Amino acid sequence: EHVEWLSAGQAAHHLGVAPARDGLWWPEGRLVSPGQWIRALLDDPAITFVQAAVDALERVGGDWLVLGARREAIARAPLVIVAAAGESPRLIASRMLPFQPVPGQVTFVRADELQSLRAGLGGDGTLLRAPDGQLAVGATYETPIGAASAPLDERMASHSNLARLERLLAVPVEARVEGRYGGVRCVARDRLPYAGAVADEDAAVANERLRGAHPEDLPRRTRLFASFAHGSRGLTFVALAAELIAAQAEGEPLPVERALADAVDPARVLLRRLRRGAGLRGTAGPR
Repeated sequence: EHVEWLSAGQAAHHLGVAPARDGLWWPEGRLVSPGQWIRALLDDPAITFVQAAVDALERVGGDWLVLGARREAIARAPLVIVAAAGESPRLIASRMLPFQPVPGQVTFVRADELQSLRAGLGGDGTLLRAPDGQLAVGATYETPIGAASAPLDERMASHSNLARLERLLAVPVEARVEGRYGGVRCVARDRLPYAGAVADEDAAVANERLRGAHPEDLPRRTRLFASFAHGSRGLTFVALAAELIAAQAEGEPLPVERALADAVDPARVLLRRLRRGAGLRGTAGPR
């Protein structure tokens, strides 16, 4: 009841434009504006929103202190969830959460033939109408920051995205580039997010009995959780990751099977190294 297979002709009736191939149609699917969604989530009397630069976390008594650049206390709480993309390993003092910052660009276009677009089209790329009415095509997946190759410039990225647009549609259209959006994805080496309780890496490495450990055997940092490295699918993954963390924090049944929870466990890299007897060697840079 959630999805149905449509021919390209049937899909064109829903989309308002003709796609290049048959595909899946989600009748209740929606486009989500990240900014508007986040503002809606924060608009709750139970939430106090504080905007500040965070430099470190420190455990004091039964609470965590969130410290600013001058070591001033920004917030205090018994439980902390760090969701800070590439800054997360530093904030939770982990040496075993490898990731790559992968840049990408979306191209905004104008095309008279696409003004009838009524739904998002995905496949070898994405075509959608942004909340302000602009048509967006994307997205590039470029060389990780710090790698030898240079990232795509705006012209090359636009050309790449226009090629995606051509592959998505049954008939080529004349599209004029009107702008761009560039961002950086935080991507784990194994392409899975880190979501769950943070391991106590030093305590685990110091305990020789943990060499053949399972995830539930590992020592964890008290009431400290992480959710990051969601890559290109943050809006898809983060709500489920939040439910997983809430269940772990409250001792409730998990919303996913144990194997999936283990697969996204922030301790999975530590666990593999313990099983190989590698400990903390060679973990200076979380990349």
